[in-house]
Amino acid sequence: MYLKITKFLFYSFFSLAILSVQSFSQEKKIELRFGHFAPVGHNITEAANKVADEIKKISNGRIILNLFPASQLGNNRELVEQVSNGSLDFGIEAGGMLANWHKPMEIFEAPFFADNWSQMNKIMSSKEALNLYKDLEKKSNIKIIANPWYNGVRHITTKNKPINTIEDLKNLKIRTPQSPIIIDTILAMGATATPMPFTEVYLALQTNAIDGQENPIGTINAGKFNEVQNYLAITGHIMTGMWILTNEKKWAQLTQADQKLVIDAFNKGGVINYNLAIKGEKELIDKFKSSGMNITYPNLQAFKSRMTDVYKKNSEKWGKDTYENLSKYKN
Repeated sequence: MYLKITKFLFYSFFSLAILSVQSFSQEKKIELRFGHFAPVGHNITEAANKVADEIKKISNGRIILNLFPASQLGNNRELVEQVSNGSLDFGIEAGGMLANWHKPMEIFEAPFFADNWSQMNKIMSSKEALNLYKDLEKKSNIKIIANPWYNGVRHITTKNKPINTIEDLKNLKIRTPQSPIIIDTILAMGATATPMPFTEVYLALQTNAIDGQENPIGTINAGKFNEVQNYLAITGHIMTGMWILTNEKKWAQLTQADQKLVIDAFNKGGVINYNLAIKGEKELIDKFKSSGMNITYPNLQAFKSRMTDVYKKNSEKWGKDTYENLSKYKN
């Protein structure tokens, strides 16, 4: 009898120990890091804060998303490199920059590619797009998760010269990100493309090291470029959708349930970001006007006609029929 009781107690304690270990494992906290370029006050930064709150709430505090905005961990290219090598859990970036890892990705930032966000969203979520994402992952370990985030339409600001026609851009030094397709677009306009990290742009504009820059309205405001620029030309030359990036190997370490939790949170953040961006675009143009900034609306047909060479130059690098296959989702 004594032996039976001893055995019973032993196995009871053993089972409890296993359950305790399992419970501890299930409740073990996970800390993740999300680094991005957007300054404090930018719609992406505000939406990222909501994502972190959502993940913490749904996981009951078990999963923490630590945020590093305003290029704290590096410039755009460096952040993508960190995701690729696994030293950063999450980033957010657009096609032009990702072209440095897989050339066809830049087609998503081709000039005047989509007429509106509904079109662009369909294109970026299409079967053909998913195939490009798989190729990117194979080459770089960069995995795209969640729905695309809207980052606005890019326009041009200048300090000393208004842009009323495309000819007004001739020989002006216009800052661009380190994105081959954006560089090609600005060159096609007749300007001199000057690639530069985002964090250096304000001072370069202030000191006339460059004549202007191009960015979405929200980014212009967040970077306070309107303080050192007198003119805004509504060119809308590139619509920028961005992806949430993670490292494929690190992503695989999360359970499927946690992966779904994170994706759902980023998708909610994408909706918040879109609403903030659209609302902000209208309000900010009025804000720029009231602060004395001159707004011009050049004839865009002249801009569009200059982009033929950009498409010719890059179509072979994008891959045979890539443009045509993606364009059908615009209908």
